[in-house]
Amino acid sequence: DGRFASHWYHELADSEVPPERCFGDSRGTTFRRQVDAWLDRLAPGANANVQAVTVASILALQFRLSDTGEWRRPANVGYGLTYAFPILVALLAARRGDILVIDSPEAHLHPQAQSRMGRMLATFAATGIQLLVETHSDHVLNGARLAVRDRLIESGDLSLLFFAGASAEGHGVTTPRIDGDGRIDEWPEGFFDQSDKDVSRLAGWD
Repeated sequence: DGRFASHWYHELADSEVPPERCFGDSRGTTFRRQVDAWLDRLAPGANANVQAVTVASILALQFRLSDTGEWRRPANVGYGLTYAFPILVALLAARRGDILVIDSPEAHLHPQAQSRMGRMLATFAATGIQLLVETHSDHVLNGARLAVRDRLIESGDLSLLFFAGASAEGHGVTTPRIDGDGRIDEWPEGFFDQSDKDVSRLAGWD
């Protein structure tokens, strides 16, 4: 539950992250440094911190947008950071074999960050965490496909389920497959195809 992300960050801040989950080691390999390293991929320059306010027995989550910037409350920075933070904490804290359910990881992120989020999720899945991700973002999907193409995860370890709604013909669930180059074998009607439809109309092809 994302409500407890600040607590777990505070508890694990100085613990070491397994090498396979580190985004490089230039920032260090502790939990807090790796949260910043991965956060920087989504919002370049961004840092996170959790400060204990002992007199009030609370933990205060803070963000800044550069290494020398001013620390700010979550409400005073982009919501994308606030939404991405608990996802990063859960991914870094998860043990091998754990199951994480992530709803709409693209929330409040711009397209490049959404693609990087998809790539990041696939990268962590390859370290032994089982992820169930619900998304409406073709950018998240394409980021995961690029992770397959770049050999960060095996294509057989990434499954797609497209829910089109039940009908008289059946349950409305299809399972497109991704090959080793990140290509998808079928595109059911309504499966991340709206951009193509809109571009076709704008170009006068339809």
